[in-house]
Amino acid sequence: MALSVCWAGETQLTVVTAHRLGRLMQIIAGAVGVWRALGAWARIDSLENFFIGLD
Repeated sequence: MALSVCWAGETQLTVVTAHRLGRLMQIIAGAVGVWRALGAWARIDSLENFFIGLD
């Protein structure tokens, strides 16, 4: 009995850890996506300024 309770607790802990890790990965992926979008926008903005400067 004690063994099965221990195993269930360990399984639950593993599931919770995996869920938290998944959430952390989502947050990191979201942050990276925003960072890349801002970087792309900054590059486009500087290219526009570059071409405007050439005129």
